[in-house]
Amino acid sequence: MLKKYAVKTAAIGLTLVQDATVRGMLAGTAVVVAVSQYHQAFGFAADVWHALTFVCGLLVATTITLARDWVTPRAARITGGLLLASWLLVHPSLLDAGRHLCANVPVETLERSSASVFVYALAALLGPVPVVAATCLFAGAGGATGSRTATLRYLAGVAIAPLGLAPLLLGNWDGQTVAAMIVAAVSIMVGVEIWGVRAESSGCDTHGEAGSSPLRERTLAGYAGFVRSSVLAGMTGVSIAIGMHVVRELIPQSFLTEFVPWSGVLLGIAVGAAFARRVIQRGPAIGISGTLLATATLFMVVGFAWWSGCAMWINAYVTSTWGIVLCRSLLVTALLAPCGAVLGVMIAPPTSNGNSMEAPATSALWLTVGMALAGLSEWSPVWLAQTVVVVAVLIALLDAWRMTRFAGLSVSSSLIAGTGLVVVAASPLVLPGYLPGKTEVARFSTDAYVALRAGTDRDWLTHLSDERLVAEAEDVNTRWSVWRQRGCQTVIRRDGIVYGMSSTDPTLCPQSSAEVLPVLLSLVLHPQAERALICWESSPAALATGLSFPVRKLVAMCPDARLVELLRQEDPVTDTMFSDSRLELRELDAVRALSGKHLQTYDVIVTTNGQTGVGDATACLTREFYANASRHLAGNGIFCQRVTYSDIGPEPLRRILAGLRAEFPQAIVLEASPGELLMVAAKHERPLIDTSVIDRMQAPHVRQLVAQLGWDWAVIMSLGALDDEATVAFVGPEARPHTVSNIGLAFRLPLEVLSWGNKWQASRQALAAHGSAMGSWLGNVPEAHEIEERLADVRMMHDVFRQYPDQLFAYRARLKERLQDRPRSRVVQVKGEGLTNGMHPEDRRRKDYLKTLGKVATSSTPETEEIEQLNDFLEPYDPLVSYFVHVESAALH
Repeated sequence: MLKKYAVKTAAIGLTLVQDATVRGMLAGTAVVVAVSQYHQAFGFAADVWHALTFVCGLLVATTITLARDWVTPRAARITGGLLLASWLLVHPSLLDAGRHLCANVPVETLERSSASVFVYALAALLGPVPVVAATCLFAGAGGATGSRTATLRYLAGVAIAPLGLAPLLLGNWDGQTVAAMIVAAVSIMVGVEIWGVRAESSGCDTHGEAGSSPLRERTLAGYAGFVRSSVLAGMTGVSIAIGMHVVRELIPQSFLTEFVPWSGVLLGIAVGAAFARRVIQRGPAIGISGTLLATATLFMVVGFAWWSGCAMWINAYVTSTWGIVLCRSLLVTALLAPCGAVLGVMIAPPTSNGNSMEAPATSALWLTVGMALAGLSEWSPVWLAQTVVVVAVLIALLDAWRMTRFAGLSVSSSLIAGTGLVVVAASPLVLPGYLPGKTEVARFSTDAYVALRAGTDRDWLTHLSDERLVAEAEDVNTRWSVWRQRGCQTVIRRDGIVYGMSSTDPTLCPQSSAEVLPVLLSLVLHPQAERALICWESSPAALATGLSFPVRKLVAMCPDARLVELLRQEDPVTDTMFSDSRLELRELDAVRALSGKHLQTYDVIVTTNGQTGVGDATACLTREFYANASRHLAGNGIFCQRVTYSDIGPEPLRRILAGLRAEFPQAIVLEASPGELLMVAAKHERPLIDTSVIDRMQAPHVRQLVAQLGWDWAVIMSLGALDDEATVAFVGPEARPHTVSNIGLAFRLPLEVLSWGNKWQASRQALAAHGSAMGSWLGNVPEAHEIEERLADVRMMHDVFRQYPDQLFAYRARLKERLQDRPRSRVVQVKGEGLTNGMHPEDRRRKDYLKTLGKVATSSTPETEEIEQLNDFLEPYDPLVSYFVHVESAALH
C-alpha cells in the first residue's frame, strides 16, 4: 500500500518538475529575488531603473536569438537551469562587486544621467541581468518552433510568480532562503532533463527552418513590415512606461507591487499569443495591434478617474491584508494586460497570409528602446499618450491599406480604419481630462477612506481637506506637487504621497518637528560641525534648519531638480535659501548619494525620507546603506535617520536598528513626534548627551529654531529616548540586520503597513520598556535642574492658555510670581570687580521686559517706536515672554 502511494507521489513529483507552468513560477520568483536585491543595493531612481530595463531587454533579445538558431529546447532548459541556479548562488557576491564599483565612482559622475545609466548598467550585468536571461533559456526557447502551448504556460507561470508566489515566500523567509529553495528545485528539474526521466514532446528538439530567424533575408515588403512592427513595439514600450506611472499614482511603490505591472504584461502576451492565429487570419495583425494599442493607451490615461476610484474602493472596503494585495494586483494587471496582448500578437509565428510578424527578440529590443526613450524624455504622460495614439493609428491605417491593396476591402480593414480615426479624433478632446491633482489629496488619505466607507459621495472626498494645488511637475518617472493649506503651510507630495511639509510663517503655523529635529539635533550633538550632508527628500524646512547653523558647507542631495524649481517659484523665502553660498545642491537620492565616492568626509549626515513602507525608503534601511554612511563620516561624525513607525510593529524596528548598530559603535533612538523616530548614531564611543549639549541647546540660533516648533529647548531634552545600552537591549541578541541579500523585510514592511492592528501602540510599549527622558541621562548635575525649571516655565505658559484663554494678560502675574518665588543667580564677570554672584541673565531680561512694558502701558498715548521696543524681547525665546509680546503689542496699538 505504501509502495503504491510512493509511486503515485513520485509520478506527481516528476510531472510537476517537468511542468512548464511550475518552471515559469520558479523562474519568475528567481527574477523577483535578483531584481529586488539589485534595487535594495542601488535604489529606485529613474537612472537605476532604466539601466536595468535596457540591459535586460538587450540581453533577452540576444539570448532568444542565439537560442532559436543554435540550441535545442532540451539543451536550452538544461543550460538555463544551470545558469539560473549557479547565478543565484553567486549573485550576492557579484552584487557586492557592483556596489564596490559604484563606491569608486564620484558622485559628480553619478549625478550625470548618461554616465549614471552606464555605471548601473555594468552593475546590472553583474547582478540580476544574467538571471533574467537564464529564464529565457529555461523556458526551452531553443529552435524556431518548439511547443507553443508549453511556452505560453511558461509565460503564465512567470507572470503568476510576482502576483502570489514571490510575495508569499519573501513575506515569510529571507531572500537567501528563498534563493536556496529555487536552486534546489531548479537542480532537480535540470537533473530530470539530463537523465531523460520523461521524454519531451515530439518535435520540440528539432531545429526550425532558417527562414524563421529574425536575421533572415527580407523583401522590400518584408522590410516595411519589419519597420512597422518595430515602431509599434517601441510605442508599446512607451505605453507600458505610461501605465507604470499611472500605477505609481494609484498604489504606493513597494516591493509587493513593483513587479506586478510586468505580470500584467506577460499575461497579456500569453493571451494575445494564444489567439494570435485567429486574429491574423481575420485581418491585418499589425493593424489590429496598432488599433488595440491606441485604444488601450487612451483608456489608460483618460480612465484615470475610474482607476483611482477602484483603488480607493479597495482601500476603503477590503480589510484583509492579502485581500488588498490581491485586489491591487488584479487592478494593475488589468491596466497593463492590453499592452502585453499587443506584444503577444506581434511575436506570434508568421502564417501563410503574408503578415510579417517579427521574432520575440526584435520586439523585446524595441520595447526596451521605447521605454528608455519615454523615461529619458521630460514629456508629460498626456503628450506621450497622444504620441502613442497617433503613431499606433498611423501604423494601423498603413497596414489596413496594404491589406486592402492586395486583398481588396474587407470588414476588418474598415473596422481598423474607422476605429483608428475615431480614437485619433477623440484623443485631443479627452486626454486633457487626465487630472491626477484633482483627487490627489484623497487617494492616500485615511479620512477619505473612512468617509467613503460611511457613504460619502466620491466627488466630496477632496473637500475633506483645505489643501489647494499651487504647483506641479510630472513626467513618466515621477510626479511632484506642491499644496498650500491653512494659509501658510506647504505640503509636498511625490506620486500622491505626502513627503514633507513646512510653514512659510512659523509665527502663525509652527514647523513640523519631524522635519526640523533630524537636522537640528544632529548639528547640536556634534561639538563643531563644519561640513554637513543632508539627503533631502521632504520639505525645505530641513535645509533652512541646517543653514541656520554656522556650517561652512551644506551639501543637499535632492532626488529631482524639478522639486527645487517648484519651491523656488512658489516661495520667495525658499528661493533666498537656495541662493546661500554655503549650499551645494546635487540631484541624487539618498541611496545613490551615499553609494558613490565623495572628495571629503562629513561631520554630519542626515536622511529625511521617513516613508518606511515605500520602496525607495526601504533601500535606506539596509546594513549596507549604513555602512556607506559610516564610510563618508569623519572620525567624530554623526549620522541621523528619520523613520516613521506608526504603521509597523516592534520586530521590523529591531531588525532596522540591528543593521544600524552593526555599523556604528553607538546609537540612540528618540521620538521626534508621534509615530516618528530619529535614529542617531556616532562613529565614536563618547556619550552623545553631556552637559556641553545643554550649552549648545541654549545658543540663540538653536532657541530660535526650536521656537519655530512651538517648543522650548528643554522640551527636546524631555523627549522619550533610548540610550545606547537601552537600544542594544531593545534590539536583543536574536534580531538579524536587514541586508541587501536578505530582502525579506523589504516585502514584509508593506504588509505591515497594510495590516490592521494597534501596531503603533505595540511599538511604543516595546520602546517605552527601555526608554527614559534624554535629560535624565545627565545625572544629578546643575544642568539637569535647569532643564526641570525650564520645563516648569513651559507648563506655566500652557496653564495660562488653558485657564485664561480670553484673558492672556494673566501671564503678567505668573511672570512676577516666578521672579519672586524662584530667584536665580549665576556667577558673572563684572567690570572692575571680577567674578561675582549676580542675577541670572534670563531673570534680568524678564525684569527688564516688565519695566519696559510698564513704562509703555502707563503712557496715555504710546508712540509706535515705544511699542516696538517690546519686540526686542521676542528673541531669544522665553516661554513666559515671547508668546505674549504680540498680544501686548496688539493691545497697545
